[in-house]
Amino acid sequence: MRNRVLLPFGLILLLAAGDAAAQARLDRRALDELSPPVTAPAPATAPAPKVKPVPPARQRAQPSPVAKPAPPAPPATTSAPAPTMPDAPDPPPILAPPTTAADTVATPDPAAIPAVEAPPPLMPLAPPAPPVIPPPLAVPSRPAAPAPVLEVADDAPGEAVRIDEGWRITFGPGSAVLNPATARALRELARSLPAQASVTVSAFAPGTVEDPSTARRLSLSRALAARGALIAEGVASPRIVVRALGASMPAIAAGPADRVDIVISTPASQARPAP
Repeated sequence: MRNRVLLPFGLILLLAAGDAAAQARLDRRALDELSPPVTAPAPATAPAPKVKPVPPARQRAQPSPVAKPAPPAPPATTSAPAPTMPDAPDPPPILAPPTTAADTVATPDPAAIPAVEAPPPLMPLAPPAPPVIPPPLAVPSRPAAPAPVLEVADDAPGEAVRIDEGWRITFGPGSAVLNPATARALRELARSLPAQASVTVSAFAPGTVEDPSTARRLSLSRALAARGALIAEGVASPRIVVRALGASMPAIAAGPADRVDIVISTPASQARPAP
């Protein structure tokens, strides 16, 4: 009974082993096609199992046991060694650049450098103001002296008398008014005056020692009247010298007290020494 149970089981194992062997042969063939043939060592044969001898009497009674097929040898998994590639040449050594003195200077640590405040932004300077040129000083020129107003009266006392070096004009007591005769004599004197000559007008008036200013003022008025008559005829004022002597002694004693002496001086007479 036991042998009958084991028989089908052994057949199943044989079929399975045959399929496995066929599959192994197929895998081996595929590997052989993909890779070059490799001489693999022959697999070691498994030793045959020892069969216990059965006595002859029992050999007839019991069927011979079916020997279990040996498991197929595992396919050789040894694959061909990968082809060795030639080693790449070693890269040339990288030489460091020569170190200079500037490279050896230690780089300062940024954290150790004190922070410097940025300067304030520069504001554009305003253009300089244009120079103020003061206007030229208007220096007023000396205006020409107005023509003196000659006071001439027909009934004014006085006369014109020629003297050695000019004319003598007389006036009424306490008066500085010219009459037509004295005015005409002054005009003739101005017209005949040499170009380089100058005129000295010396005026007198009577007075007292206690009041000399009154005589001086009256003599000045008479000198200005004679000067005005000369200027009216074109004699320049710088050429006329006015002397208001009043009651000065002894000059007033040389003639009438109410008078004006007009003396003409030329460069030759000025150079001539006085006698």
